[in-house]
Amino acid sequence: MNNKLREGFTFTAIGTYSNFFIQIIVQAILSRLLSPKQYFDGSSISHFLKKLRGKYSFE
Repeated sequence: MNNKLREGFTFTAIGTYSNFFIQIIVQAILSRLLSPKQYFDGSSISHFLKKLRGKYSFE
């Protein structure tokens, strides 16, 4: 059981941190491609949707 717990923790950590680093890379690319106004609009909408999804999550 201890081995399965460690394996589950490892896969969860890999999934969490890989998602974090992918988001940083995507944001870095978008910040170079878009104008400051476009980047702000996109990040504002993204932030609003994340908050909305967290508030009304039924998982």
